Amino acid sequence: MCFECDKTFTSANYLKLHERIHTGEKPYKCSHCDKRFNHSTHLKTHERIHSGEKPYKCSHCNKKFSDSGILKRHERIHTGVKPYKCSQCDKRFSQSVHLNRHKRIHTGVKPYKCSQCDKRFSQSVHLNRHKRIHTGVKPYKCSHCDKRFNQPTHLKTHERIHSGEKPYKCEQCNKRFSDSGILKRHERIHTGVKPYKCEHCNKRFSDSGDSKRHERTHTGVKPYKCEQCNKRFSDSGILKRHERIHTGVKPYKCSQCDKRFSQSVHLNRHKRIHTGVKPYKCSHCDKRFNQPTHLKTHERIHSGAACLVLVCLLYLSPQFLLSFGLALIVLDWRNAAPLSNSPAAIPESHLIMTATPVPLGVHMEYDGMSWSTEPMPNPLSSPPATPLPSPKMRMRMKGLLLTLILSPESAPEFSPELKREPTQEISLPTDSNGGVV
Repeated sequence: MCFECDKTFTSANYLKLHERIHTGEKPYKCSHCDKRFNHSTHLKTHERIHSGEKPYKCSHCNKKFSDSGILKRHERIHTGVKPYKCSQCDKRFSQSVHLNRHKRIHTGVKPYKCSQCDKRFSQSVHLNRHKRIHTGVKPYKCSHCDKRFNQPTHLKTHERIHSGEKPYKCEQCNKRFSDSGILKRHERIHTGVKPYKCEHCNKRFSDSGDSKRHERTHTGVKPYKCEQCNKRFSDSGILKRHERIHTGVKPYKCSQCDKRFSQSVHLNRHKRIHTGVKPYKCSHCDKRFNQPTHLKTHERIHSGAACLVLVCLLYLSPQFLLSFGLALIVLDWRNAAPLSNSPAAIPESHLIMTATPVPLGVHMEYDGMSWSTEPMPNPLSSPPATPLPSPKMRMRMKGLLLTLILSPESAPEFSPELKREPTQEISLPTDSNGGVV
């Protein structure tokens, strides 16, 4: 019996070997590297590292090993034997070391502590990996692009970008992935599982990253800072997109016309010009659009907020519009899609349409033509064939139309007259040729 730990042995020789654990005695020294061992068999096994000798061969795959114990563990891969069973959950393992690591899940023991930040880990390999965060060491280098990684699994996943390998397949839809973690997240689309819950509002997420990003909306934390302008962001992806404003990088290229974009969403939207795809459908009249904003503008026709149309002749300059403070949206004749929300961007050489949503019951007249904001087809569907070259613009306005067409704050010289009467006729200033300036 051992007097240190009360462990008993069947032989005095075994007891002697065991006692070296307590005394620290290591009488057997390697002649190649001065490493010492407390057991002669351990020395012999070690010396095979230097000699390259591998006397133990697997009968299944002919792989050779320097140690009989390693061979036994390897053979369990072929036989599927898992002799080590967890007493807490009946899970089985092929190696005792794997069982001991697993037990720490139940006990919560984390014996490995980081000397830099006091964070603790249940496995030494996790601690060693964590230490690279502090040291910045990235020992694993990609042979294709020289990118470096602090974990071998990250390198392996990265190299699949170059090889195109996607070994992980979804059983539901047969989609393939280069990373098992991405596959797991994808499978939650089919199962609907959302294991990550927000502590603030109980909203649930299928991805831990999405959960963390969401929680920052409650905490206001913005850990990602732009080095160019010091602006901060709650998401690293948003920071990357923002940084392209400073660098001018446009990594997304259209394969049809070589136009480049700083965001993938902008490229996908642009591609619809070439493909003609219009995925956004109006629920009222089956008209389709290639952008959600176009659909939203169109649906105002059905929702009761009509478009009051103001025809601006080609000789109206953007500066003139700005002097009146027109807060209007430029529309395209074909589909009433917004082209610009800035009067300064209005082209001077084209007939344009400007419009803004107004309530029902408003009426407007212009040189004998009139529009009423009552449920009716889109007035842009049948525009005048040619511009009407009149030097005067007469508008009869009722109710809220005053504040929508002219902003009193932007054009104070017109405010008193416009507020005095709900209906006004306005003569616009003309130049020597009779055109509106």
